[in-house]
Amino acid sequence: MSNEFSEFVKELTSRGRYDLDARMDGLHASIGLCTEAAEVLNLYKKAILYNKPLLHADLIEEMGDSLYCLQMLCNELGITLTDLIETSMAKFKLRYPDGYSNDKAIKRDKAAERQVFIDFLRGHNE
Repeated sequence: MSNEFSEFVKELTSRGRYDLDARMDGLHASIGLCTEAAEVLNLYKKAILYNKPLLHADLIEEMGDSLYCLQMLCNELGITLTDLIETSMAKFKLRYPDGYSNDKAIKRDKAAERQVFIDFLRGHNE
């Protein structure tokens, strides 16, 4: 399903629609990701501040739009969503080997965490 989604998103990118420079896809995806995250936040704001119902269908829609934007960025980098998930898991396992703690969240080895992604890219590009 991930490959099918990746191909579907490729067909809908800005470059395909507007014949723009490839960098525009990354910009489009980045702006879209911020916009969709703000829409999720707005749903929670309305639920908490205005006592409106928090509808799961609305959340799922915005999460799907966010996923679309993430897939656009993955496509630009030539990676899969699975690659993204696995490298993120590796980072969090490094940060929290025995589970979450406030102390580990504050006192983390950012260089070692970044190395997870550098190593992935090194192996991915070989």
